[in-house]
Amino acid sequence: MISPLKKLAKDLDRRGFEGPARLAREADAVRCVWSQQDYDGAHWAANCGADWEFFDGGPVDNKVQFCPVCGNQITAVPYELDDEED
Repeated sequence: MISPLKKLAKDLDRRGFEGPARLAREADAVRCVWSQQDYDGAHWAANCGADWEFFDGGPVDNKVQFCPVCGNQITAVPYELDDEED
C-alpha cells in the first residue's frame, strides 16, 4: 500500500509542482532507526543517540511513532540472531 504522502508526491510531480513534491519525498526519507540491542532485552538504541527501554514489547508494540530525541519518524529494527547464537 502506498502512503498518502507518497501518493501526494506522485500526483504533484505529475502535475509539475516540484517544490511540494520534493518536500514530501524528503520528509519520507528522514527517519530515526531504532535497533533492538539483544534478543530478549528491552534496550533499544537509535542512530540519533537515543537510548530507550521498554518493559513490554518494543516501539511498535507501544505505538511509538516519533523519536523523543530527534523528532523524526521511527523505523524499528528487531534484533536478529547470528548463526552462532541459535
